[in-house]
Amino acid sequence: MLFAVVSCANNDFKIGQRFSEDSPEFYLSIAPSFSQPYEYELSGESLVVREYSGLGGYDWGKSIEVSRAQVTREQSEKIRELSVSAIKEALLEEQSGIDVVVMDGVSWYLLSDYGFGSFLSAKTNNPSKLFYDLQEYLNEILPHE
Repeated sequence: MLFAVVSCANNDFKIGQRFSEDSPEFYLSIAPSFSQPYEYELSGESLVVREYSGLGGYDWGKSIEVSRAQVTREQSEKIRELSVSAIKEALLEEQSGIDVVVMDGVSWYLLSDYGFGSFLSAKTNNPSKLFYDLQEYLNEILPHE
């Protein structure tokens, strides 16, 4: 299984991953190998989703903001709760020692302010149901066209 769980201390920024002092409270990127990647970002009370013009397994291209919503305190707390649960489950799965090899697929990267100062993150090509539950909740918050 491909997981990386780290404390956010590095100042490098990579497309699809956020590691910087000014990282948002929440960040989720979903990058299919042969389709357009997209990302969700929560900063303050604003939740934004962006799509990219390229392919997730190659050059992401340029980002385009697709949707934006104001988030209530309760929604923000629910996002944090779902994020931390998904990361914890990813850690437990990693500790089980079962390796999953995925040649092509979808790369998920999740960063969350744990609520106590540091950030937690997980990267996987084999997301648990909690990752999908989190994505579904985010889509419920965002306006639909």
